[in-house]
Amino acid sequence: MNSKPFNRTIATLLTLGGIALALAADDPLAPAQGNPNITVPSSSTFVRGKPRSLYLIYTGTPASAGSPSGPSVPLAAPAIPGYHPSDIKTAYGLPSIGGAGAIAIVDMNDLSSALTDFNTFSQTFGLPIEASTDPLSSKNRVFQVVYAEGTRPPTDNTGWGGEIALDIEWAHAMAPKAKIYLVESNGDLAYANKVAAALPGVKEVSNSWIIYGELANEQNMDSDFVRRGVTFFSGSGDVGGIQGWPATSPNVVGVGGTRMFLGSSGQVTSESAWSGAGGGKSIYEPRPNYQDPITNIVGEVRGSPDVAAIADPETGVAVYSSTAFGSDGPWAVIGGTSVATPVMAAITNVRGAATRPMSYTNNSNRELQRIYHDLNSAFYSDIIAGTAGSFNATTGWDFITGVGRPIGLFPNYNILNMAATSASKLEGNTTTGGAANLYTSDGNAFNVDTATMSIGQVASVVTDFQVDRDLSKLSFQWIQIVSNAPIGIGQQLYLYNWSSGRYDYMAGMPTTGSFAPNSVNVTAPYLQAGTRKVRLLVRAVKPPHMDIKPFTFAIDQAVLREVPVPAWDVSGAL
Repeated sequence: MNSKPFNRTIATLLTLGGIALALAADDPLAPAQGNPNITVPSSSTFVRGKPRSLYLIYTGTPASAGSPSGPSVPLAAPAIPGYHPSDIKTAYGLPSIGGAGAIAIVDMNDLSSALTDFNTFSQTFGLPIEASTDPLSSKNRVFQVVYAEGTRPPTDNTGWGGEIALDIEWAHAMAPKAKIYLVESNGDLAYANKVAAALPGVKEVSNSWIIYGELANEQNMDSDFVRRGVTFFSGSGDVGGIQGWPATSPNVVGVGGTRMFLGSSGQVTSESAWSGAGGGKSIYEPRPNYQDPITNIVGEVRGSPDVAAIADPETGVAVYSSTAFGSDGPWAVIGGTSVATPVMAAITNVRGAATRPMSYTNNSNRELQRIYHDLNSAFYSDIIAGTAGSFNATTGWDFITGVGRPIGLFPNYNILNMAATSASKLEGNTTTGGAANLYTSDGNAFNVDTATMSIGQVASVVTDFQVDRDLSKLSFQWIQIVSNAPIGIGQQLYLYNWSSGRYDYMAGMPTTGSFAPNSVNVTAPYLQAGTRKVRLLVRAVKPPHMDIKPFTFAIDQAVLREVPVPAWDVSGAL
């Protein structure tokens, strides 16, 4: 896996293919946007014809430390400036613990302190740490380093090292249950993507690097970003309004940037496009079919980016490295689309973990088809303010933020917030028991004291759900209930009809003694006017074999989905 089939480096390809740049020649200050509080690392300064990292160090007072329109200092660790993992996960509506499989980070050169930096960051914010002291061990469960070409690249702690620290820490922060691979390359970053995608369990590959202005022969390397079951991401760049490759590849999800202020409880108080975010029309890539809905904007060529996430250094995130940041460290506030890219890759990982086995998002093409399937999706927040270069953020897709930044789990899952109520009565049968304890992160178990119940008597529990977005944005709505109960208790599912004031019978629930699903349609009578509340009732009949023993039945994963599977989601499609 780590041996290269031929000698190919991006630097060599650049000299062979030629470059077209819509950028001032060799302007090292372009990524800094003229801000004296932004330090541009050596790897992020503009150099013609070389892959550049996409991180910027903010040395002023970050927005996360308080500003007239910004938040208070994060409560988790006030001494550490910048937004913390809990801040961004709350803002994006993600669970505190999520993810599955693995995420691969592709970077150039080597960070000597990668493992210790990763563990220090993780320990600080209560994330899983890598117990092994060998970063190269394939037995590592949380973090592993892989050399793309089979040999250790040159150490570059104060250049690409800062990029590496940012990428591995924030991918881990957003998807703590996913293993993080750091794939370090000697120079051929496109080939490194092939190595990364082939690693065990990898679902997403994150690329926080760019070649500004693209490559004349880039289409020859686009195939390096195709693998069944893997989605590739790339930052759109840190020079406002300038596009770059591989974000313009039709096989890559391009990630733009926003400027995001959070309130003290993590809510988004304001958000606009980041003035430094790259984007634009590709010079060489034709418009892929998934961008047909925006033909009037992009014409016959690929437009970038597709989505966006937090990137403005002034609203930057906390990153740790004992070696990368010099006098600005060991904790530094970092911005750039280098932040947005691993964050977006990790969000996609968490969304995929939450949606399996349906798993809409299992390769780049399928993810991009989904992004453009509904430009008014409830799962992205449209950014309509801000400029970058000659582009403006507008309603709908634009060249700075794409369709917008992500909201919550996707697709159409976990958009109901469960809040258990007390036990209820139904048809004269009394209920014994109530909400007892949290069963899982998204459901509740109810312990029912059967000692006071007769055989065949019904216990029932009511659970309310608050729908947190407009159902009209979904073409089909239904609730899937997954329930667990003892064999033979005879569960029945009801929804409260707000128009008639009574419960309507929906379905009988399988009672196999293990988790079993059932589904019911959600129509207007079952949504409370104004509040969009759905009230669910599950009845359970006491079976003879329960005697006087208490039993528990759980209501889990009450979620709203869009069905059927869209036409573009074809099993096995690349």
